[in-house]
Formats: sequence, C-alpha cells, structure tokens
Amino acid sequence: MGRIDGHVAAGLAQLPPNALEAGMYPSWTPYVHVADAGRTLAAGEEAGCTTVMPPFAVEDFASIARLLDPQGAPFGLVQAD
Repeated sequence: MGRIDGHVAAGLAQLPPNALEAGMYPSWTPYVHVADAGRTLAAGEEAGCTTVMPPFAVEDFASIARLLDPQGAPFGLVQAD
C-alpha cells in the first residue's frame, strides 16, 4: 500500500494463479474515493456506466466496486469504512 500522510493512496496486488486462465490480465485501474459506493454506482449506471463488480467489503477498511464507463474504460469506487 502506498500512503500519503498516513492514509492509503495506492496499492498493488498480485493476480491469483488462476486469473490468467479466467481471462484476467495485468492492468492498472484508477479508483475514486466516494462517500457511498452503492449510491455512486447507481448514479454511474444512470449515466451509462456498466457494473462489473457490485460493492463488496475489502477486509475491514473499505468497500469497492468496479465499473466500465460508457466508452468501456474500467474504473473503481472506494468507500472507506
């Protein structure tokens, strides 16, 4: 985890062993910090985004969701817990 002033600002994760077989590939995905991931996801869908992964808990520090913008570019939402 990369931190700025003690707060998580960036992170890297290794792909699980079966990820390539499942069609995943190494990539960068920008995430935006939001107050309410569910509400922001719904607003994104109304604006033409496609939900790839609905909000789910990541350990005990955040909830994340992943979307595609209307042109197909991936991005994520992070709601700190």
